[in-house]
Amino acid sequence: MSRINFSFGLRGKSVFIAFISSFIIIAFFLLYAIPEQEKQAVASLKKASERHLKTLAIVVTSPLLKRQYAYLHEILDAEKDANKHWKSLKLITGEGLMVYPLIAEGIATGENEIAIETDIIFLDQKLGTLSLISNIADELKILRLQIYKNILAILILLLIQLIIILLFIDNKITSPLAKLNHAFNQLSQKEFNYALPEYRKDEVGEVINGFKVMREKIFNHQAEMNDLLEVEKKMTQELRGLMKEVEAARSKAEKASEAKSQFLSSMSHELRTPMNAILGFAQLLEMNDEHNLSAEQLENIEEIMKAGKHLLNLINEVLDLSKIEAGELNISMESIQFSRIIKECIVLISPLAAQNQISIFNNIDPNMDYYLHADHIRIKQVLLNLLSNAVKYNRKQGNITITTEEIGNDRLKVFIRDTGHGLTEEQQQKLFQPFERLDSEFSEIEGAGIGLVICKRLIELMGGEIGLNSAPNIGSTFWIELAVSKQTAQQTVIETPNFKNIPADKAVLLYVEDNPANLKVIEQLVNKLDFVTLITAPTPHLGLELAQAHQPDLILLDINLPEMDGYELLRRLRTFDYLKETPIVAISANATSKDINKGLDAGFIDYLTKPIDIAQFYKMINRFISH
Repeated sequence: MSRINFSFGLRGKSVFIAFISSFIIIAFFLLYAIPEQEKQAVASLKKASERHLKTLAIVVTSPLLKRQYAYLHEILDAEKDANKHWKSLKLITGEGLMVYPLIAEGIATGENEIAIETDIIFLDQKLGTLSLISNIADELKILRLQIYKNILAILILLLIQLIIILLFIDNKITSPLAKLNHAFNQLSQKEFNYALPEYRKDEVGEVINGFKVMREKIFNHQAEMNDLLEVEKKMTQELRGLMKEVEAARSKAEKASEAKSQFLSSMSHELRTPMNAILGFAQLLEMNDEHNLSAEQLENIEEIMKAGKHLLNLINEVLDLSKIEAGELNISMESIQFSRIIKECIVLISPLAAQNQISIFNNIDPNMDYYLHADHIRIKQVLLNLLSNAVKYNRKQGNITITTEEIGNDRLKVFIRDTGHGLTEEQQQKLFQPFERLDSEFSEIEGAGIGLVICKRLIELMGGEIGLNSAPNIGSTFWIELAVSKQTAQQTVIETPNFKNIPADKAVLLYVEDNPANLKVIEQLVNKLDFVTLITAPTPHLGLELAQAHQPDLILLDINLPEMDGYELLRRLRTFDYLKETPIVAISANATSKDINKGLDAGFIDYLTKPIDIAQFYKMINRFISH
């Protein structure tokens, strides 16, 4: 069944509203006004009859007291004859005797009839009761006729008024708006010549006059728009050229960034590979299991270790700064217990402070346990850097004081105050610039001048602030401000994958490495373990053959191998059923977080970075080999 859509214009809507209004008014008169008028007429006639009957009761009081019943009958008969619409009239004495009429009439009240009665009272004594049944049909007929005439006159006046209103609306509103609508349609087709009549200054006239002004402005601007379109075409062509240049520049910048990342990764590998040998052999010499080294040799080894660690720290700092500036450093925000991490930092920095006779005072209220919203590794890195600087740039037998201050309800400010030589205003302005050491390059204090720059960038990445208050010959106070976490720190338990257990006799460890120096470091480390047998392979293919022949219990792979890299070698090793559950660990100089995540995602169970940390290496061995 199709729907029929009705569309009314303003005129049609006006007529429709007038019709509905008339219908409502007529319904009002028919359903309410006329019945209400009739009710009022009946009530009025009833009150008139009651007044007449009360007057008659006063007239008959005297004859009734004197018991002049004949005279009483004459009065009542005369009254009944005078009022032809009286259907019945009764007079009953107080004793219940009906005096008038002489014969009782059983007359019921009919339609258009009213029944009323009134008591005859004399000196507060009831003498009798007058009862009357009156037919008011004629009076109602006359009243109804008058009501209808009045209502008809009102309706005619209303109809005339509605017609006048409709004509006014059509003349003053509908017709002008129709012409205005037509003018708008013409304007939409860029026709400006449609004439609109002049209207007096009422609301509609002001709208039409405003339209005329608008149309004139549009007409005047049309030529300007055409000129602008021409200009726009030229600008669009120029913009397209600029966009091509921008796209080329963006592509160039992306390639440069990628090249920079590749360079950093390559530099990290090339620097860490020899550092692995330097620190590895130095750590082996430092262990001196044979106890055959002199004190001077041990001191020399200590100097080698110190210089190597310093160089490694510089490499790490440069790579960290490069990663931060390239936007490649990932920050893992969590809830960290501040009291615990500051204690860990104090324990780590205390040996250096003791060497320089520096006292550290932790003035943090032990009753106030704050939880910071920060990255655990990076906030520890920042605190250690600030504490290390406070030790290195302090006076002999100086002090370091650690305090905190609440900032509002959700921030914590940590102050690290030293008693060093302080900084001038000029030095403070240069403090957070890369490779700026403030004349310390001429002193014996180690550093590259990028530690504070990294601290600033890390704190900002964690949504915090870092600053300094310092004065010459007084000391310096570094401060950091971070958000306080709303949740307490939670201990996370990391479960080690359940790899197959190794038999009680010697376990077999396969190490695939093409660098002889690195091979030798691992050989000497493993030789100190009486429960492990090491087999090595300088090439990936030999590593595959040895893995098939010996089925090792643990495999260590370098990533940058000749012929195939460590990832491809890992994939091929996993194709053998008897090696599917064997733990395989990566040992690589590729030490960026991106490299580590890539290795773990590829399937390595662990990822060790060069230079090898001996304690970490042995911890890994004990983790995957039972003995």
